[in-house]
Amino acid sequence: MDTRLLSLIGISGLLSGACAAIDDDQSVEGSESELRARGSMMGGTGGLVFNDPPSLPQISKNGVSASDLDRLGAYRWQLTRYKLPDAQLAAPILAGSTVDGRAQKALAYVVDCALPASTWIVVGEASYEGRLGLASEWGSGTCEGACQRLVSACVFAHLNGRSVQELVSMRIATGATSVPSTSDMVSLEAGESAGYPYAEAAFWGNYFTGSDWRAGENACLVDVARASLRRCNGDSTCTRAIRGACASTCTSRDGSNGAYYRCGSNRARDVVTAYVSTLRGCRSPYSTGAPISRDCSSCVALVTTRDPYCFTTQWDSTCVNEARQLCQ
Repeated sequence: MDTRLLSLIGISGLLSGACAAIDDDQSVEGSESELRARGSMMGGTGGLVFNDPPSLPQISKNGVSASDLDRLGAYRWQLTRYKLPDAQLAAPILAGSTVDGRAQKALAYVVDCALPASTWIVVGEASYEGRLGLASEWGSGTCEGACQRLVSACVFAHLNGRSVQELVSMRIATGATSVPSTSDMVSLEAGESAGYPYAEAAFWGNYFTGSDWRAGENACLVDVARASLRRCNGDSTCTRAIRGACASTCTSRDGSNGAYYRCGSNRARDVVTAYVSTLRGCRSPYSTGAPISRDCSSCVALVTTRDPYCFTTQWDSTCVNEARQLCQ
């Protein structure tokens, strides 16, 4: 499975069985003596580990919330001045007697977005695993401009007010950012487009700068009518400003992977678009009821293009008749 599909966002219930959620606190590998030996060896200064996971408690990634980001928020600018393995030097609450589990969880998502797969960092007496590799330079140096924006967009795309996991496909437009065209987030794997056909939202912004990370714009919804279904995009538990529909907020879209870019008032190019396998509220266009998202099927898209009332207000008998005329 494409590693970036194990992204954590949105609505409950999709992950069960083989992809069950990790415990919200920690999953521990290694005995107590091993952990103590490892902590002594690292000298409390952190480190970068490749391939084999370190024998230290791994901070789980089980759906990051805005309050998790707030805990780390006081140190977010300082974090970019250090390499990630030295995160505890910028944020003392990540190690020692004052360790904060919520801040650790936020850092887990930062590392997940920034560093590539099979790369781990050790901070204090805990380990964090990379996956998406949007800013691999942060493993050995500071995080500037594009690094900050790409990691921020990725972390925002993982915000989840209920700490619930869901599989999503994370995509970035070809050539729109400093991410190589060979990245998993640019080049889709075989079957990924069919398995994750529905664009849900796009994210951008900078978590690491400004007086309040929640204050500015950072997202658009592909279907504004489904805004209430987004657990972390527009409700009071999670987020910052939603700029409405991506089609009108973003001026460009990648023709191969469907990722949006040039979004918002600043025409942001460092944008992460989340695709999902299913949409809530999708049903047959041949029965009356609540509005149906135009993303549900090509038939629904045809009807709502001709008759916006079916998309914004009610899927009434007129909409049903239009569906029969256009689609059957």
